[in-house]
Amino acid sequence: MHWDDIPKVESQASHLGISKLLLASDLQQLVKALNGAPHPMKLRGILHDILHISLTFAEISFGFVKRKNNLKEDALSKAALNSISSGPI
Repeated sequence: MHWDDIPKVESQASHLGISKLLLASDLQQLVKALNGAPHPMKLRGILHDILHISLTFAEISFGFVKRKNNLKEDALSKAALNSISSGPI
């Protein structure tokens, strides 16, 4: 999942009434920043968007997964995002 897809995923999950969410990404620097680590200024906008939408969930966590271990899941999330973009799931 690309970093700018995370707000779309969070928004759709919230719309579907999902209250607990685990988001995994192969973007280690972003995951660390979402979990409170210092981050470069270039991430400030996306962090704000993600953390703002995160407030709608009872529980949310962010995890890191190596890209080579995430190929099937990445393809599935991209297919899901494409269906969100083209209409309701």
